[in-house]
Amino acid sequence: MALIEIHIRTLAQLHDSLDPAPFHEKALDPRAEEYILGCASDYPANCELRLLVHAPESLRLHAGEVASAVHTHFNLALQQAKRRYRLRMRIGGYSLAVGTLVLVVCLALRSLLGVQDGHLHAAVAEGLLILGWVALWRPAEVLLYERWEIRHKHQTLARLAAIAVEFAFFADRAD
Repeated sequence: MALIEIHIRTLAQLHDSLDPAPFHEKALDPRAEEYILGCASDYPANCELRLLVHAPESLRLHAGEVASAVHTHFNLALQQAKRRYRLRMRIGGYSLAVGTLVLVVCLALRSLLGVQDGHLHAAVAEGLLILGWVALWRPAEVLLYERWEIRHKHQTLARLAAIAVEFAFFADRAD
């Protein structure tokens, strides 16, 4: 079991001050989200996560709202990430089609040049070959390799959307 700890003195520290949504629907502060997401990403997918919020006693009445806000935030983040993923894969498919077309055109042009002597001819032929393969580079990267990173992020967001949120309350300081 992995424990992620955060310390807050006010509810405002946990939420994005620019978000006009009601408290339980407010986005987490970007720094808090980055910290929690970064910590969660360090642990394997089969490791159970817990979030321990250290807060003053005066926030005890808001504990349920804080837990709900954390779950809501990461659930919305997961839904947005899934939408971005679908769009990215759709664009990756189109890019693969365009890249393949560019490769075919470059290979056809290269074959039309035929076999001739000369440095300029050789440079143009090699340039066409390189251009054709480079046109496939980014679609291949998106469709083959980025999937793993995106899948890991989706798993992490899903775990955070259901994370056990616990509280450790401390006495309010009279400053």
